[in-house]
Amino acid sequence: MTYLDTNIFVFMVTDPDYLCPDVYNKLYEYDSLLYMSIESVRELIVAYRNQGLDLLENER
Repeated sequence: MTYLDTNIFVFMVTDPDYLCPDVYNKLYEYDSLLYMSIESVRELIVAYRNQGLDLLENER
């Protein structure tokens, strides 16, 4: 079980190569369970609403 901090989640989604190999391997293990706190989700929502985060724009 791994708890994700907001910045690790953002790098995992947008630029996984930025993560160090140990972190990358831990996150992408097949049987790894990943958790995020509600505060991390709230941070992402606030950042998106303030247009400081463009995760969805990178996919288009």
